[in-house]
Amino acid sequence: MRLERLNPVAFIIIAFTLLYIALVASYAEAGDDTRFRKAFTSAYNGQRFEAMAQLIKAKKGALAPEVRGLITEAARPGHGLEETLTLLDVAVVMATMNIHWNNGEATLLAEAEKALDAALVKKEGQLY
Repeated sequence: MRLERLNPVAFIIIAFTLLYIALVASYAEAGDDTRFRKAFTSAYNGQRFEAMAQLIKAKKGALAPEVRGLITEAARPGHGLEETLTLLDVAVVMATMNIHWNNGEATLLAEAEKALDAALVKKEGQLY
């Protein structure tokens, strides 16, 4: 039995359905990240060390996606250099605290520091 060519209309409907499902799933996942990030960033900006520590301890094994999400967000176009540096600084702090309280992965900190170093080199290049 030979497969017939897929109807173009059916193909478009299937493609949009799959895209919609993927977007809904990513927004649902990002919603949790956003609440954690907002709480952590608020504590960070307010220099509330105990609040940051409690958030890190509570998030425990799920911090890698948070830190990588900050790195990814900082790399997106549309952010000013200062905003990029702030996002990466928060990522480094999260990764550092994760190592201290949760015995987290050092490779995560290395990723965040590498991204921050690259952004600092870019800033340095803009100054001169």
